[in-house]
Amino acid sequence: MTLLSRKKTIRTLQETTKGTAVTSNIEVMAYDVKIGPDSEFIARRPGGSFFGNTAQGVLGLRTGTCAFRSEMRGTGSDTMDLGLANLLLGCGFAVSAQTYTLSSVLATQKCLTLTVWEDGVKKILSGCMGNLKLSGEVGKTMDCNFEFKGNWAAPTDEAMPSVTPNTQLPPILKAGTLTIGGTAVQISKFELDLGNTVEYRQDVNAATGNAHAIITDRDVTVSMDPEAKLVATHDFYGLWLAGTEAALSLVFTSPGADKFTLTLPKLQYKEVQPGDRGGLYIYDINAQANASATGDDELSLVVAAA
Repeated sequence: MTLLSRKKTIRTLQETTKGTAVTSNIEVMAYDVKIGPDSEFIARRPGGSFFGNTAQGVLGLRTGTCAFRSEMRGTGSDTMDLGLANLLLGCGFAVSAQTYTLSSVLATQKCLTLTVWEDGVKKILSGCMGNLKLSGEVGKTMDCNFEFKGNWAAPTDEAMPSVTPNTQLPPILKAGTLTIGGTAVQISKFELDLGNTVEYRQDVNAATGNAHAIITDRDVTVSMDPEAKLVATHDFYGLWLAGTEAALSLVFTSPGADKFTLTLPKLQYKEVQPGDRGGLYIYDINAQANASATGDDELSLVVAAA
């Protein structure tokens, strides 16, 4: 039987017990899905009378990764797409009344089971946590690029489930609002990286050698390419030299439906380099999102009515 690479679907679900697989039943509209093992192969080459591999190798920790792209979308009813909402929780977010913020509390981290069907072959990762890179270009969708780590299970044969995706159109990065320190800036592209450090909680009692994945740190960064401005309008270099923090707000909207507001209250420029975009003088900016003394407030994402 010939298998086709286009025929893929992915589902997810939060685990009741971290590291114990559940039946994934929440659909995710995903692109460029890749899932596979990354277990270390341990070669065994004892001394003897012959060259080459004279003893069988063994596999170490049974781990895997799953990476894919999904559009930032709502439901059309002032809420996050359900599949996307689950994935965000697996990247260290907490949610209250459609306001998503980051959490440093390990006890409240959510592990996911990710199940991918590849034209009749089912692959499962359990105990998953991951990282998110949010990226967009003007006139295109705002995309969520996910990479999850988890415990790898042996694939099995299973017919692909029926798919009933959310039909709400995604927002396009246009007709929005971007301000830094209250000043409107013009960009052609934007990327936010949570910079999560994802590690495995190793456990000799676990069949895979790992209990589940955990997030042990993060480094939220932003890159963008704003048009240059007069110093009196927005002093990019002055803010960089002084280490001044400024609030960034990015608002983008689904057609006639949901509004997304991304806020970084204390953005600090790390690098400001001159550049060119079709004859326009720009700056290539790299920045970090700082938190207050309270913590876990360097970023918020709010879904509301358009």
